[in-house]
Amino acid sequence: TNTNTNTNTNTNTNTEQITTTTFYKQKRTTKLRTTITTTTISTTTTTTTTTTTTTQNNQTQTLHTATDTKTKSNTHQNAENSPGPANGTETDSKVNLSLLPIVYVYLAPSIPQDHYSWKTMRMTVSKGNAVVLVTMPTVTLPVDLQGKVLVVGAEELESDLLREFRRVYQPWGMKEPWERQNMERFFLLHSLMEKAKLSFAFYADSDVALLERIALQASPEKITAAATYPSSSAINSQNDVERKMALHTAINSDRTVATSPVATSSVATSSSVSTVAEKLNETNTFTFRPDGGCDSIVDIGEEGGDSAYKGNELSYSSMFWSVWSGSSVLKRELLADFLSFSTKMYSQPYTVVLEQKRDKRPFVTDMTEWYLFVSKADARRGSEWKVERSSLPETHNWSFCDGRGLGFDHMRANLRKGFKFDRIKIAATVDGVPLRSIHFQGKGKDDIDSLLLH
Repeated sequence: TNTNTNTNTNTNTNTEQITTTTFYKQKRTTKLRTTITTTTISTTTTTTTTTTTTTQNNQTQTLHTATDTKTKSNTHQNAENSPGPANGTETDSKVNLSLLPIVYVYLAPSIPQDHYSWKTMRMTVSKGNAVVLVTMPTVTLPVDLQGKVLVVGAEELESDLLREFRRVYQPWGMKEPWERQNMERFFLLHSLMEKAKLSFAFYADSDVALLERIALQASPEKITAAATYPSSSAINSQNDVERKMALHTAINSDRTVATSPVATSSVATSSSVSTVAEKLNETNTFTFRPDGGCDSIVDIGEEGGDSAYKGNELSYSSMFWSVWSGSSVLKRELLADFLSFSTKMYSQPYTVVLEQKRDKRPFVTDMTEWYLFVSKADARRGSEWKVERSSLPETHNWSFCDGRGLGFDHMRANLRKGFKFDRIKIAATVDGVPLRSIHFQGKGKDDIDSLLLH
């Protein structure tokens, strides 16, 4: 493995700095080392674009991490040797960001006040994210999360798509109806995205905590907190999901980022209306670019992370069939395609594929459906995994990036050797490499309190 790092520097004066971590189009490799670059806000700043390239078996993958600036005047040095980020975006071009809603779905009539899901949400909220919880109407938010987490009733998001899926579904999961509900989460998420007119959303399992703010590179218009609805309490008076979501995102865009998950933080008022870009300089921000070469991000297991799922575990013949979407950026049209695909999988002639999984290497889960969908929608991966693609329902063609290789934890990073956690900053590393999330899967949940209290 050979690693080459090239750093190019531009000096800018009179700039407004936005600290972001942005990924761009990638070519596949076996391993990826992520370099994260951040700078300090000042009137004279240094903009650095760092490219880390890992070469193995003649396959190359490049990840650009950059600090983007909104520049009033620029003095360029080494201009001929300073390539901009991929896809033709100039390093000093204007950056317009909007918060990407973080959506949790927990289907239960009540959630205990000491439940792990509240703890992961507190960590995610503390980074300045706009958090949405889809749940039953009888669930009550803890006092400290009221005004910071938007609750949307699952009954508001029922759809014909979901009802059809329930009609054809077969209980072939390890635990039922839990496995069915795991699939239903994505139908509810899609309905939320449709009603709120969201092109993209970040979906997080309830045991996932995000350690960075998640943003979307947006259209040029400014995203502002509406003066007409200055407080978070006004959101609940709105009956329309789209209006609720817009207000919640705007208010959280203007909110001061907390330094700990239990700290309080202010919300927008009629006298404090500001752009998202001006507020996104308060914490490290992972920015998703729709034109960056990925239609969506899911955890495939080709890059980085632990060694639990590597090698032939991705092959069709292994019958393991697992792609995880519990820390994912999902495009609405792609999600709709997945839902149609998953429903057809329970009908002839496709159901025989799931029956093979049920009989030879149980069980059938949402990760099974995602594996089969990715292998069908992404011809390259389907071919590499030797999937019998002709036996699967038709899909559109989609491109996927592997979230594990981008720093999102696959599972239980908190139990790995080399894991370190900063309780004040709510930040974590493994062997010095920063994490963008922690998945407190299984027994990993037992460690949440000790991380936050010690």
